[in-house]
Amino acid sequence: MVRIEKCSFCGGPIWPGHGTVYVRNDCKVFRFCKSKCRKFWMKKKNPRKFSWTKAFRAAMGKDLVVDNVYDFETRCNRPVKYDRDLVATTLRTMRLIDEIRMKREEAHWERRMQTAAAIETRAKLFDIAQNIDLYTKVPEVQRDAVQRAEAEIEAHKQQMKEDSYKLNMKFKEMKNAQ
Repeated sequence: MVRIEKCSFCGGPIWPGHGTVYVRNDCKVFRFCKSKCRKFWMKKKNPRKFSWTKAFRAAMGKDLVVDNVYDFETRCNRPVKYDRDLVATTLRTMRLIDEIRMKREEAHWERRMQTAAAIETRAKLFDIAQNIDLYTKVPEVQRDAVQRAEAEIEAHKQQMKEDSYKLNMKFKEMKNAQ
């Protein structure tokens, strides 16, 4: 069985027979998935500054990386002696870990989308505040519609705060359950 390596620059997967290997004078091995990664690494570029790398996504909080679930994915250089019970428990545990990982990633994605929605509503409110003179020149019916829309936005913001609080409480409960 051949293992899938990780790129030393972008952190992406390198499948068997793909990518390049660079070995430094001190015998440190660097693997690159594509020439773009190798060239940037040779130029001593920082992977956290490129938005397409895993390091950038981790640094900006876009990917869930600081989690105990990812600690299970460790490299084992020595083969383990085959044991039927061990294989069965390992497979069961792998399924369980996968389910936990999916739930946590989904919760992380929902938190990110909530903050994005809050930013979007704030931008809309700012736009309304900047162009309020356009709204004051419209007839009374449309002005009432604008006021209703602003009230809906306020209600939506309040609902987002409550949902965010509930989600954070659920996340804390999940963390404490471990």
